[in-house]
Amino acid sequence: MTDWKQDAQFVGAFIRGGSWEIGLRIARNVTVDAGNPNRKTGGAVTSHRVSLTDFAKEAGIDKNTVARYLST
Repeated sequence: MTDWKQDAQFVGAFIRGGSWEIGLRIARNVTVDAGNPNRKTGGAVTSHRVSLTDFAKEAGIDKNTVARYLST
């Protein structure tokens, strides 16, 4: 299992209880433009980060919840 999947599962397990670790794990693993072309270079974005949709799916939570944490 990759690190982002472990973090997503952690977030899914603890999202109801709340913790500063949730925001940390989302921020270090999620990017808004994961997989989208890099507009400056025209190449693919190379990053360990995943889309908020993929992260939310792995965590078993709504993508809007991930987006709220990511925006704070």
